[in-house]
Amino acid sequence: MEFAKIIGTIVATRKHHSLAGTRLCVIQPIDVDMSETDVPIVAVDTSLQARYGDLVFTVSGGDASVVSEIMPMPVDVAIVGIVHSLSVKE
Repeated sequence: MEFAKIIGTIVATRKHHSLAGTRLCVIQPIDVDMSETDVPIVAVDTSLQARYGDLVFTVSGGDASVVSEIMPMPVDVAIVGIVHSLSVKE
């Protein structure tokens, strides 16, 4: 799992049928120090609960394609949780 911050959304007028009822978000991968670690990427939010500015955790690869309870989706990254607090011992 990786941390990321939601920095935008994508509106798609046409997309794969398995993505119906989901939200496509632009996320910025970050580390535990809240520093950007890579370029922004697109992730699917199947719960429709994550909002702009939220800190989320994601899964990628094969794990991302099976987060939907309905059917596998053709995605590389999926949001699987919203972080409400983060505590790291130094």
